[in-house]
Amino acid sequence: MNSSIVRSCVCLCAILVASCDNIEQEGQRLANTYARVLIEREGGLDSATAAKHIDSIIKASGYTVEEFERRLREHGTTPKDLRSFYDSVSTELERMRSDSTR
Repeated sequence: MNSSIVRSCVCLCAILVASCDNIEQEGQRLANTYARVLIEREGGLDSATAAKHIDSIIKASGYTVEEFERRLREHGTTPKDLRSFYDSVSTELERMRSDSTR
């Protein structure tokens, strides 16, 4: 009986770790996509052209525009989550800008 409880606990832990990894990867994908959108907006293109480019960025990242906007709103539910998300976006922006100057 004890071994089945241990096995169940090990399986549950493995599922939780995998789930956390997926959540972290999804958060990173969203931060990366949002950073790319921000850089596109800084580009100075006319708004119609910029909107097309932004839609392309969002779709290339595997989101629909609606899903992307919904996920962004979800990150603003608590100050802690919002701060963490924007810290990730800021880190991505710094990385992208330093890569573009090399």
